[in-house]
Amino acid sequence: GEYPDQVVAKAEEEIRKLNAELEERVKQRTADLNQALQRAEAIFNHSSDGVILADTNSIIQQTNRAFNTIFGYRTEEVHNSSLVELLQPEGSGTLQTALRGVLDDSQVRRIELVARRKEGKTFDVEVGLSTVPSPDQRPAAVICSIRGITERKRAERALHEALNQERELSDLKTRFIS
Repeated sequence: GEYPDQVVAKAEEEIRKLNAELEERVKQRTADLNQALQRAEAIFNHSSDGVILADTNSIIQQTNRAFNTIFGYRTEEVHNSSLVELLQPEGSGTLQTALRGVLDDSQVRRIELVARRKEGKTFDVEVGLSTVPSPDQRPAAVICSIRGITERKRAERALHEALNQERELSDLKTRFIS
């Protein structure tokens, strides 16, 4: 048989080998996680939509560059403030209802609101709300994506006015002919 010293030496060598394999796997997994994190940060920071990450009490935890540009705030100015404070008071009820709904059933919500920039100017926005699940699948956070739709709303109003004028002209023509 083998002597105890040989058994110990063999065991130590096996442990070193396993340790080296484990360290290599940890290194690879860390590299994979860092790459995934870099991709997520790139998507978050380079989105053309304003994005807010808020906790389940609607307190802002993080904003992206587009949000900061659209609203005129620096990240530290809005961190730990209420998501609802960024909107006009008349829009906050709609937002509160949508936030409660998305937290209740984790179904994406889309709403249109009038938001207020830091300098006070208001503008039309479309807001998308969704949740980030925790490991137990309950909402851990809310993602709020904001897109300015002022131009679209202006075009919709112009189209609506043109249709109304067309209807009025058609009515006048009908009355004139009869």
